[in-house]
Amino acid sequence: MNDLPPPPQPTMLESPTRPRMGPSAGQAAWRLEEIDRGRLAFIAADGGRHDDIEVVRAFPFSDPEGPAAVLAADGRELAWLDDPSVLPEPTRAAVEAQLAERAFRPVITRIHSIVGAQPGRWQVDTDRGRRDFTVDHPEDIRRGGSHAVVITDSVGLRFLIPDRRRLDPRSRRLLDRNG
Repeated sequence: MNDLPPPPQPTMLESPTRPRMGPSAGQAAWRLEEIDRGRLAFIAADGGRHDDIEVVRAFPFSDPEGPAAVLAADGRELAWLDDPSVLPEPTRAAVEAQLAERAFRPVITRIHSIVGAQPGRWQVDTDRGRRDFTVDHPEDIRRGGSHAVVITDSVGLRFLIPDRRRLDPRSRRLLDRNG
């Protein structure tokens, strides 16, 4: 017979520097406060205040509706949101507004032209109208596993092609030659 003890079971560690809020965490001791026009403040359990925080998706491409993190202005993580959709109102509305603003990604429906390379000047149609932008580096054109392409312009705005196969043939050729 084998008298070895069973292997240790993994445990979920809770860190005081990473307070959680979501179904697995119960009610958190911290809260968010809207300062004005979408700006948020984080009020910690000990009363400490962080103004102008950001809420960001943990996995914006692979799980765009999943967990999020609350970040201080200097980028430090203040809290973790397992499921932002279960937050109480009005906190949920403020968090969702921040996430929507950050995730703003026009969807490219047609590529008219790409002039030059590194930097390249793109002229495209999007779901929000015609756009002209510059792409500085080939690394700014990222292909996803499901035929998606994310293009980041020179000022950091991200454009999305959800499925490159659905572009018209000319747009696909331009994309293949330049990205």
